Amino acid sequence: MLQRYTHYVCLQILYQENHTFCVLNIINMPKKDSTLRTIELIKEKGISPKEIQQATGIKYNTITNALGDNNRNFTIEQISGICEAFNFNQTYCVFGKGEKYGYKASDKIEIKENLNLDDIKEIAKEIHNKDRTISYLQSQMEVLNSTHNEATPIQQDVVYIPLVNQFAYAGYLDGYTDTTYMEQLPKIPFIVDKEGHGNYIAFEVKGDSMNNGTEESYLEGDRLYCREIQPHLWVSSKLHLRKWDFVIVHTNGIIVKRIINHDVKNHTITIHSLNDMYPDRVIDLCEVKQIFNVIESVRPRRR
Repeated sequence: MLQRYTHYVCLQILYQENHTFCVLNIINMPKKDSTLRTIELIKEKGISPKEIQQATGIKYNTITNALGDNNRNFTIEQISGICEAFNFNQTYCVFGKGEKYGYKASDKIEIKENLNLDDIKEIAKEIHNKDRTISYLQSQMEVLNSTHNEATPIQQDVVYIPLVNQFAYAGYLDGYTDTTYMEQLPKIPFIVDKEGHGNYIAFEVKGDSMNNGTEESYLEGDRLYCREIQPHLWVSSKLHLRKWDFVIVHTNGIIVKRIINHDVKNHTITIHSLNDMYPDRVIDLCEVKQIFNVIESVRPRRR
């Protein structure tokens, strides 16, 4: 586990043998709580201040002050030493998570003084990417567990693709051909069952036009993982309408629709919403900038 601390910033990445947890906390360090949890374990084990001093090298007065009924606290570094000496779980003592006992050398806490803004940005970016990966992997495991009695080994590759959220729709219309703009979009992981070819992008659903209250609905905020259909394909041949839903980048905006008719000769498509309040429309393909197949949708957890 890598942990870095200042008095005001706490960024934590937890690694364990068969799974990984990522936590980002930007908070005032809860030293009082961490001291209380450490004292709790000291009392449970019946460890005396003298034993702590001998095992850790912490000054006797510091120990008795922290154990007393006052606002004196152990530092994070001192708690780390106590945990190592008496087999306490550091994650429990510092954050109140996990089992009380069980020290791991890999849990050694690193104290880094004077974190600057670049340090914080670097760590936050690392955690952001890992958190995205883990969230997606967990959602995929839920899908696999719910649809298969036995897990079948599959060849998978993870690619990082741009995310166009609801608030980036307008910017994407102007910037989708700009390499610099596309590189600045946030990236999220997407797992493909073979080597990923083509242009993959994720779009966040906006509005309720594809919500008819059934399981096939796309709700606002859902993420759609999409692969672009190259223009020469939808200009010269019919789209596979029954297999896919589509994200269409139109001159007037980005829309998620079904396509119920593709007139190759007249260069038009007829788009359909699941919500009956939105009528079907015929769109001239001359007004379309990009068309994407919706490969997969991921729904954020809602209460």
